[in-house]
Amino acid sequence: MRIVHRDVKPENIFLGSQGGRLHVTLLDFGLGKHLGIAPKLTLGGTTVGTPQYMSPEQIEGARDVDSRCDVWSLAVVAFSCLTGSLPFGGRTVGAVSAAIHEGGLRPPSSRRGELPP
Repeated sequence: MRIVHRDVKPENIFLGSQGGRLHVTLLDFGLGKHLGIAPKLTLGGTTVGTPQYMSPEQIEGARDVDSRCDVWSLAVVAFSCLTGSLPFGGRTVGAVSAAIHEGGLRPPSSRRGELPP
């Protein structure tokens, strides 16, 4: 089954342990999309997700997002875990969108000197 979550963010990642082993569970598939057989219910140009964690395609409102948008969001979560800050900031959705599209991401080591380049 191929599902795109479309809202990967820290609030939707649950960490637990069982028998001394770490378990990671992705929660809240309310914005999830089944690829391949589900009807296209999301209108083109509709933004779905949390802006700070959204891929450029999601911010543009593309209808045909795939698992790559979840990989992008997971990378934003990892960046945030390593640095304590989001890679792309802004006070408004428009500002966050502009920062993501402009790129120019500095490596995590530039925000926290103890991280290796």
